[in-house]
Amino acid sequence: MKKLFSIVLMAALLVACITPALYSSAADVAPSFVVEENTDFDENAGTVDVTFGIANNPGISEMTALVYYSADQMSVADVANGDCFDASKGAEGDSTSPRFKKYFQSPEFEDGVVYYVTEVDLYSTTGEDETANGAIFNVMFNLVGDHAAGAEFTYGVKLKEASNANGDEITFAGKQEGKVTATPDPYKDVYNNFTVFTTDGTVDVGTKEVTVDLRLVNNPGINAIRIFIAYDEALQLTSLQPVDGIFTGSEFEVSEDKHADPSASASAKNAFEHKNISLDGKACAIILATADKEENRTAGGVLARLTFALPEDMKQGDSFPIDFCWTGTDVVQLDMDNMDEYGKPVLKFLEPDNPTCAVGTKVCEHPNVVLTETKAATCTETGLKSGECPDCGQTVEEEIPMIPHTPSADKKVTPPTCTEAGKITTVCDVCKGDIETVEDPDNPALGHDDVNVKENITKAATCKEAGLKNILCGRCDVVLQENVEIAKLPHTEATRVEAPTCTEGGKIVTYCSVCNEIIKTEVDPDHAVALGHTAGAPVVTKPATCKEEGSQDIYCTVCEEKIATESIAMLEHDVVTEVVDPTCVDAGKIVEKCSMCGEVFSEEEDAEHPATGVHTPGEPEIVEPTATEEGTKTIKCSVCGEVLSTEKIPAKGVDSSDADTTTKAPDKNTGKNPVTGDNMVYVIVIAALAVVGCSAVVVIRKKKASER
Repeated sequence: MKKLFSIVLMAALLVACITPALYSSAADVAPSFVVEENTDFDENAGTVDVTFGIANNPGISEMTALVYYSADQMSVADVANGDCFDASKGAEGDSTSPRFKKYFQSPEFEDGVVYYVTEVDLYSTTGEDETANGAIFNVMFNLVGDHAAGAEFTYGVKLKEASNANGDEITFAGKQEGKVTATPDPYKDVYNNFTVFTTDGTVDVGTKEVTVDLRLVNNPGINAIRIFIAYDEALQLTSLQPVDGIFTGSEFEVSEDKHADPSASASAKNAFEHKNISLDGKACAIILATADKEENRTAGGVLARLTFALPEDMKQGDSFPIDFCWTGTDVVQLDMDNMDEYGKPVLKFLEPDNPTCAVGTKVCEHPNVVLTETKAATCTETGLKSGECPDCGQTVEEEIPMIPHTPSADKKVTPPTCTEAGKITTVCDVCKGDIETVEDPDNPALGHDDVNVKENITKAATCKEAGLKNILCGRCDVVLQENVEIAKLPHTEATRVEAPTCTEGGKIVTYCSVCNEIIKTEVDPDHAVALGHTAGAPVVTKPATCKEEGSQDIYCTVCEEKIATESIAMLEHDVVTEVVDPTCVDAGKIVEKCSMCGEVFSEEEDAEHPATGVHTPGEPEIVEPTATEEGTKTIKCSVCGEVLSTEKIPAKGVDSSDADTTTKAPDKNTGKNPVTGDNMVYVIVIAALAVVGCSAVVVIRKKKASER
């Protein structure tokens, strides 16, 4: 950067030496500063150099100049000597501070405007009076404001104090100001997004080598970038040099092998394969660059300068592509809004566009070709000249412009319309085409006809709703009024006579025969009285019983409306006498009860039919024996449930083959196990007598009951 600054300073001093008129001297004119106005500064640059000179120098030994500027646009990076003074940077502060306030007041300065000020101390290089005019010091400004093309950065200089070798005070003729303007980056609009590419590398046939610049545009704010470059193996990369200013040389690394097979670098090969870029017949180089300053993270411009040796057999029109590639982790940006666990900005990775550039030879411009006319031009078609280039043998064609039209004396007149004035058109006498059309001043636009208007009904009116219509110009049908309401139509009246009903008298109804809306209803004077209901037969809804009342509804036989609901009286009980036969334990009974609801009114024993005392055996109840326990066989009375007999069944035993199968007759004297054959005859006889007796009792009681 210092080297670049020195070159710029030397150039500025050289310009100062060869333009003495800029620093002219006159004895009767006060000394003044001369400010160089540099308008050629790239919008991608981070700094700009400005030269300050002196004119009409009366002989100054030392002085202090005040350089002022806007703090939100610029800052002083460095101060360099001029050709007749040593310069050094002094104190700084804003123009409202006590140190500088008195030097920045009206009438020279606008009230309320605050500048940032840097002192520059200047001393004569010989230690005695110097009367030389020219560049006295140079300032390098850092640009901290908007760098977009067209941005202006204003600065100025004013004397603080000056004196000659005798210590006499010297005054200057006021302040001097200048400004620099950012010029546009020529590539910023070519590539809309962030990318890296090389500039044009087109040379004449026979050129031995070509140098191209590797540039960065639309930088979003990167901190480091690794770029893989693949180029045609017919080229030879002889030099790859970093360029100071964006990513500095001290932070710039270039792979040692400047001409290598891409397969030698696995990372390069993977990157190009990821982007579907073929590496067949190509060599490879790698660039790694990092930004060492905050302001460089968003800068654009030249990253590196590449020099290629060209093939000796290059012909006109030959072109050799240069491809660029990077992976998702090769372009690094710091996310200042997010910090990691160590308090450092999180890394973000970007993927710029991947353009393809090329180097090659220029195409022949055919300087020695001789063209002859092969097609004459007319007023409707271009002509053509052609010839063969003696240098490259290519057929060259050149268009002959169309000849002018020949205006006709007759004009074509177009009448005016509502919105456009009439037209007068000049016609070509040769091709009969229109040459020029102008407005006819005697026939202005007619305006819309709002008297003889037309109507376009968009919704017809009915007797229930209003309609809508558009009002159109009577001449051109343009809509003048939209959705104008059309009044509703009147109803079409008709009448009908409605006969009287059971509940209402007759009516005369006036209604609309179109929409059926009822307009009015009047009483029919001839049938004003309602007919009344005609009751029909009752409809039982709940029959009456001897427990509760029933109900029935009465309906009109004409309109079927329910007229009334009536109750049905509760029925009387139907009392009957029922004789209950005696059982083995209970005497017979005489019961009086209702035959419909079953309610019992009286119950008494039938003295003539006491309990029979004769049990009726039921089915035997058997509990089966097990191997170790006896079973039982029990007979109960089927009427009262009394146990009549119980008989044991022997256990089956563990081994049925060894068991004694002989049944031992029970002891007749024990009385515990009567012999079945002996008792069964008595049981059957007793049961038969009991059945006969019960039957006789039932017959006698029914006879007595019937006699009553």
